[in-house]
Amino acid sequence: MELPLLQIWLPSSEQGSYPEIHNFLWKEGLLTLKAEFIDQEMITTATAHGHRRWEYGDVVELFIQNEE
Repeated sequence: MELPLLQIWLPSSEQGSYPEIHNFLWKEGLLTLKAEFIDQEMITTATAHGHRRWEYGDVVELFIQNEE
């Protein structure tokens, strides 16, 4: 399954944001995520445990919830 990243937490996408594509594959009991960023530079300025990574630069997060 291929999904584009949408910045749903913002009223509109940030100006200058680049497209990203995420591919999910479920096979033999394993979930695989491939995140493809199209950007000039992948960076973060986070330097300590507990920093909110999304506030310091580029990050990929995956949240999974059991539906049972």
